Amino acid sequence: MYIHPHLNKFIKKESILSYNNPKYEYNIIEKFGLREIKDYKNTQYRGNIDWDLISPSFVYSFLNDGNEQLISILSKSEMSKKENIIVEVGYGGIVLILKTKDFFKYWEEILLASRQGFPVISEDGTLIMEFLENDQLIYSNFLIG
Repeated sequence: MYIHPHLNKFIKKESILSYNNPKYEYNIIEKFGLREIKDYKNTQYRGNIDWDLISPSFVYSFLNDGNEQLISILSKSEMSKKENIIVEVGYGGIVLILKTKDFFKYWEEILLASRQGFPVISEDGTLIMEFLENDQLIYSNFLIG
């Protein structure tokens, strides 16, 4: 199983919930009952989650934030109260369960490995984020920053 080099330093075997393999399919957008946008070019969003159906929803630009600044901002968010998060590296890629504090520490490596963006959902499914690389935005159902 190939793990992107950016992920090797913090991924443990027990963190892997699924791998992009028909035998281990796991799409967190669908698993948590969210509507997935198949053709995002026809929407205002560049991600795969239909944020029109999620209320409340917020957007945060990390265009001018450095890594440490965004870690600090995320660490003060509602998501920081959750022990674990589930992240899908890219869309249709490897699905991981991580300690939230580890996710905050390594969000940038996950974004680099995803090459486009990725969804993040709290283990209980109540908090949702979607990181978008090209636009350097985070959509969420809670306030960030």
